[in-house]
Formats: sequence, structure tokens, C-alpha cells
Amino acid sequence: MTKWIAGWSDIRVDARVLWSATALAFTLAILIAVGLTVFGAKVNLSQALKEGTGATTGDRRLHRALAGFVVVQVVLSVVLLAGAGSAIRSFFQLENLYRGFNPDNLLVLEISLPQKTYAEASRIAAFYESVLQGARVVPGVESASLGANLPASNVESERVRFEISGRSSLRAEEIPSADLQTASSDFLRDLQIPLRQGRFISESDGPESPRVIAISESLARKFWPGGNAIGQNVRLGTDVKSALIVGVVADVKLNWFDPEARPTIYVPYTQRPKSSMRLLVRKASTQSALGDSIRQQVQRVDATVVINDVHPLTREIGDSLAPIRIVGWLMLVFGGVALTLSTIGIYAVLSHRVARRTREFGLRMAMGATSGDLLLLILRESLKLASTGLLIGLPLAIAINVFAASQLFGLNGLNAPLLTGFTVAILCVSLAAAYFPARRAMEGDPSEALHCE
Repeated sequence: MTKWIAGWSDIRVDARVLWSATALAFTLAILIAVGLTVFGAKVNLSQALKEGTGATTGDRRLHRALAGFVVVQVVLSVVLLAGAGSAIRSFFQLENLYRGFNPDNLLVLEISLPQKTYAEASRIAAFYESVLQGARVVPGVESASLGANLPASNVESERVRFEISGRSSLRAEEIPSADLQTASSDFLRDLQIPLRQGRFISESDGPESPRVIAISESLARKFWPGGNAIGQNVRLGTDVKSALIVGVVADVKLNWFDPEARPTIYVPYTQRPKSSMRLLVRKASTQSALGDSIRQQVQRVDATVVINDVHPLTREIGDSLAPIRIVGWLMLVFGGVALTLSTIGIYAVLSHRVARRTREFGLRMAMGATSGDLLLLILRESLKLASTGLLIGLPLAIAINVFAASQLFGLNGLNAPLLTGFTVAILCVSLAAAYFPARRAMEGDPSEALHCE
């Protein structure tokens, strides 16, 4: 968690937080008490006593204020619950985005070579070649490969400008660029990235062999719309020699926050070595732990090399999506609190109304109204409050979700079934909150209610 969310490890409750929360609580309590005192001072007590159980002007004001608070709470419930549902649904959608890599049996190890010891490209390539050979002989390992960057890393790949041989020269600002992925021969296979045309980069593409690259489908479609990218020559960056395109592979969305997959160029690590690489190991499904064995193989090549812990790719995917998951669950908690408060508010408003309308209910029942009629009357009031909040909250929730999706790609999980589900849930909760006040009104005795007058 701390890897992807800046400052997460520094979040803690200290004395300042406790004192601030305590001061805020006391301030709110004082403000509410003063407000109620001022409100109570405006009530004409003699008029209230004369009118008995009838509704006074103060009662009506109080009822309207309570009803307004309930509507606000329903609006907050809708907005927060819709946001939570959108974030959580987006999390699972984005998680499924990486299921195509079959990451459950993939282990990842990050290796960083010291520049002083590995200053030469040939020495870097030799080290990684030995690491691959050692990892592949570990019992339970099906394949091993190298890549400069992995999906769900939350890190952007290196960018490189390229020029296509045979095409007119462009000004510096017009030269196209693409993500550059340095990888070994089995990297694309281990991630189960489909081959569209040609072949993958292979072990035969060594440092003395002709320069070769593979490109992503979107890059081929943009610059060779006729499908003739194979066999074309491309010069990368400041390289003197051009590289031959030998394969076209499917697009890969590297990070979840990318609106779409970026055009990518894959080069063999033997022809463009990097000091920092990720070792990717696909283990057999029956093997439970291979981390120590893989680390030992790396340390046998060079015990001084810094390596991180061996962990499943699924953990990186989970860490990558942590911000969306945290936002979703926090909004779900806050939405649940808001829904609980709105439920209590509806119950309080209707209880207040029932208590103040004893005479009215008695007259209704004396004139032939049934308990079912009173039930429907109170339930209608509950639905009226909830519906008012929904009419305001639903458009607001949709607008906020659209804005959030425009600012942060991936937060687009809000849909009609989700909104319908929350609407039905809030209406049901509102009806449940009205049940006890309604039952109290239904159980009233008309003669006692009239006698109170």
C-alpha cells in the first residue's frame, strides 16, 4: 500500500488529531444547543398549551427543518453509495483487465545492477543471460524471461523517438515516439500476449546479430495501415543502425490509468541492455513457493547485486489498483453512515409527525378510516422524503461520476442497474424506517385521541 500511495505510511492518529476532533465535537454540540435554545425561545408557550396536541407554527417549522435534513441525508447517501459502487465496480473491471496475463502463477523479481561494476553493455547482457539460465533449471519453473517494465507497475515505460526508413525526414518536433520495452525472448509468451504477424524476438537475436524489433498492433496500424509493417526498417533514437521489424503483437495496456494502450516497441535485451530489469518466472501450478530458489540462482551469478523480494504478479496488480479500492471502500463506509443517518432521520420525522397528529388520526378513524389507510398515509410521507432526495441525488451522482471519469480514467463503473439497485434499496430502507411510527398510529384508540382534546 505504501508503495503506491504517497504518505500512506505517515498517516497516524496523534495528540493534535485527537484534540482537533474533540474541539470540533464540542463546538458542534454548543452550536446545536444554542440553535435549539434560540428556536425554543421563539415558541409561544401559551399558544402551544391552548392548542394542545395541535400543530403550532414552531412545530411546523421544526418539521420542515427535520424533513430538509432528511432530504440532504438521502442525497448524500445516493451520491456516496453511487460513488462507492462505481469505484468498486471499476476496481473489479480493471482487475479483470490483467487476468489475460494469467498472473496467478507468475513470480516477479526486480534486479538492479551497480553501474560501477556493470558499465559495459556486454557484461550486463552476460549477467542476465546467466540469470535466465539459472532460473530455468529451478524445479517447478516452466519459463523465465526479462522485461524492463511490467503491466500494473504504475510506472511509465521509457519513451523513444523513431524514424521510418524510406520516408521523408521530419522536423524534430514531428518525429513520432513510442514506449520502449526491453525484453528477452520469452517475455511476450510469459505474459501470453498474442502474436499478430511475423515472429517474436528470439534468443538468436544476439548482440552481433542484425538489429530487430517487434511492435504493437496499434503502432503498426497507425504507420502501416496496409498491414505491411513486417520487413520495414526503423531507426530508434540516436542509434546509427536501423532495426528490422520482425513481428507485430497485440496491444497491452500497461497501467490502468492509461486511457488506451500505448504504441510500444519491443527490443531484445541482448541488443539494448539495461542495468535494471524485472525477472518474470512462470511456475507450475502445483508449486507453492519458489522464491528462495530463484533468489539463490541470482546470487550465484553475483552475490553483490541488489535484488528485491520475489512476489506474485497478482500482488503488484492489487497494489496498483489500491487507490481505487480504498476510495471505493471509504465511500461505501461513508455512504452507509449517511444512509443510516437518513434512516434515523426519517424515523424521527415520522415519529414526530405521528405524535403531533394524534387528534387528526383519531378523527380519521372515527370517520371510518381504517388502519390500512393510516399506514398508507405515513408510508407516502416516507416515500415523499426519500423520493425528493433521490430526485436531487441521482442527477448529482451521475454528474459527479462523469466528472471523475473525465479526470481519472478507470472510474467509470456507474451504470443503470447499479443506480436502480441503490434507488430500490433507499426506498426500501425508507419504508422500513416508517414502519414503527405507522404501527403506532394504527394501534391508536380513536376515543382516547378525541378525549385528549
